[in-house]
Amino acid sequence: MAITFTPLCSESLGVRSLCVFVETPDTRILLDAGVSLGQRFGLTPHPREYEALRDSREKIRRYAEKADTVTISHYHFDHYTATWSNLEAKWSWSSKEEAEKIYSGKTVYAKDYRSHINSSQRQRGYIFSKIASDFTSTITYSDSQTYRKGETEITFTEPLAHGEEGGQLGFIIGVEITSGDETVAFYPDVQGPVSERSLNRIFAKKPSALIIGGPPLYLAGWQIDEKTIAQGLEHLRLIAEKIPLTLLDHHI
Repeated sequence: MAITFTPLCSESLGVRSLCVFVETPDTRILLDAGVSLGQRFGLTPHPREYEALRDSREKIRRYAEKADTVTISHYHFDHYTATWSNLEAKWSWSSKEEAEKIYSGKTVYAKDYRSHINSSQRQRGYIFSKIASDFTSTITYSDSQTYRKGETEITFTEPLAHGEEGGQLGFIIGVEITSGDETVAFYPDVQGPVSERSLNRIFAKKPSALIIGGPPLYLAGWQIDEKTIAQGLEHLRLIAEKIPLTLLDHHI
């Protein structure tokens, strides 16, 4: 393949994340350079989960050194590294110092915090932009935008639902990276996708490989109804029939 990708951090690797490193002949891109832990079934993370968090942080820093571009699909702590320490930092080990190690000198393509966003992420995006602008090369808000790096085309989607349409979790932007006749698409936190609009976007692009976040099965019948989960699974079945390679992780 002209495009190679390396999954770095995800639930399958012991943490809450969907961080991927993508390389083409022209550029190296670190997608969603964040990682977190979280409670499940009322239980706090096990010490071995914190070991996985430590290893993931080291891995993200190492691959950030190789990347010229870092992306932020949305402002949940498992998808970017916040530029401050707060209550959530105990789950993500984020800080200004950690963010500098990842984003310093980089071009950052990020979700626009000023539109199609919920209030908590608007605040996080604003704080990130104010602090990170001191050490990044540039921060570019990339909703519905396309960029070229040599012969590589990097296309960001319009804001897509974080799960079902009209939900409270806001929006994400996916990214489609094309080099030659190959396209790798990255659709985190679309939860299946549940949304038919997200599904139709994937089918219209016809990527060679798709990296996608699955439906949160552990929330079925509790925070998310069974019908919504079933729709995400059905859409995954359709994707598996049409897309040559699908990497499914995160929330499942």
